[in-house]
Amino acid sequence: MDVRFIAAANKGLKEGVQEGWFRADLFYRLNVIKIQLPPLRDHKNDIPPLIDHFMAKYSRENKKDIVGISNEALEVLMNHSFPGNIRELGNIIERAVILTKGTEITIQDLPEEISSMSGSGREDDSYCSVKKDELLEVLKRTTISDNGGAAKHWHSTLKCTTIETIHEFLLKTNKKPFSRLEFARFLSDRAKSDRNKYGTAGKYLLILKKNHVCVHNAKKANQSRYRLSEVFMRDA
Repeated sequence: MDVRFIAAANKGLKEGVQEGWFRADLFYRLNVIKIQLPPLRDHKNDIPPLIDHFMAKYSRENKKDIVGISNEALEVLMNHSFPGNIRELGNIIERAVILTKGTEITIQDLPEEISSMSGSGREDDSYCSVKKDELLEVLKRTTISDNGGAAKHWHSTLKCTTIETIHEFLLKTNKKPFSRLEFARFLSDRAKSDRNKYGTAGKYLLILKKNHVCVHNAKKANQSRYRLSEVFMRDA
């Protein structure tokens, strides 16, 4: 047989070999021609044509006549960071096409967590006081013990969520205190499976606290709150 393999990964496989979570022999079998695809937030000029593509596709599939998107809705999408990249954009447009009652997608048809970022609460404004890159780097370097064995990188052991999702939540909270329940709900909404329960979120928060990413007010029950550490805040 004459076959060609095309493989994709959302993590650095070379780093995976060095850290021990990806097989070296498989990496060198696959690593012939490497194509690095930038995240959608780094080529935002592609967002409008992608929106047009998804609107046409899902309009046909749902037998609807959607002819465009409002300027306000487009502005919100242009300012979104898209941690889920093009797949996330496609899901947002599919949802909007299904829910809209008119012929144009409006801001009311977008998910609440995105539409709430419009105007003065826009995502770029709410994130500006947080050192985004430094925070993500610390999360990727965070290690946890493996039942008494050698420590492993946290991002390589997560099953139901990703470091990028946790990073997104911490950016959205900014300086505001948050509860374990709020954290759990956010992870569950974006979970890869239904295993992301309240207790799992509590374990994740303990790791964040232990690594000085978050601080806790040490109160009990409904007064218990976490917040992002001041070391990740930019000077006013």
